[in-house]
Amino acid sequence: MDGGSANGECDRLVRGCLAGDEACQQELIDRYAGLCYSIASRILGPQGRSYVEDAVQEALYAVFARLAQWRGANLSAWIGTIAARRAIDVRRAVRRRGVEKTGLEAGLLADSPDPDAQRRQLDFRQALAAARGGLTRRQQELLDELLAGRSRAQMAQKLGISVRTVHYELSEVRRRLRDSLETLADRGGAGRLYSEETNP
Repeated sequence: MDGGSANGECDRLVRGCLAGDEACQQELIDRYAGLCYSIASRILGPQGRSYVEDAVQEALYAVFARLAQWRGANLSAWIGTIAARRAIDVRRAVRRRGVEKTGLEAGLLADSPDPDAQRRQLDFRQALAAARGGLTRRQQELLDELLAGRSRAQMAQKLGISVRTVHYELSEVRRRLRDSLETLADRGGAGRLYSEETNP
């Protein structure tokens, strides 16, 4: 396929996605998810293998959110840049805050007599309440399902939405929760939990 044909094909795909054509949206995911996965795997490395899927989901979410900004450049390179930035964000979050694959610190939810653990639980619940206030009703429902340990497929079935929509919405849920945790840390809470001393 020559350059002109390739550009025309990308333009068709992007225009279809922006118009809400689900076939085009799925085609874009099928075509570029592998690229995002490869980039995220390389950036996160062996130790971050369990976070690659989250990075890919956040990258694809960002691609669709910014698709109207694409101006006919190399689409693969454009998407690859977004994927790299998202993978770097995930790596930084993992190193700074020790978040689990779900985007939540599982240890904060466990009962423990340890005073530090109890304080971290309180910090987490405060951040959770703050994040919940900025979520849509469906995102709040997804957050509840996430806390209950439901799989994405189970969430999609229960709420009557596609798994792809679950991926996109959870990316926003995780982003808001991370923002709330960081705000709490800036105000003096969760200080030890997110100390730079925990960085590998």
